[in-house]
Amino acid sequence: MTTSRPGLGAVILKVGTLGDPAICGGPMIAIYAEEEQALHLVPQGVPKFEKPPPTR
Repeated sequence: MTTSRPGLGAVILKVGTLGDPAICGGPMIAIYAEEEQALHLVPQGVPKFEKPPPTR
């Protein structure tokens, strides 16, 4: 399962769809956190944005 965002030159791969998510080493960023549910735990220290992060 993938997602894309206009203006972002990358495809977002949802790690939970992989057979072994541990091979990815954990999340680097959490986006759309305004929709976060109690069961969605974002590890401490991972940058979290309610909406898409600012562009560079």
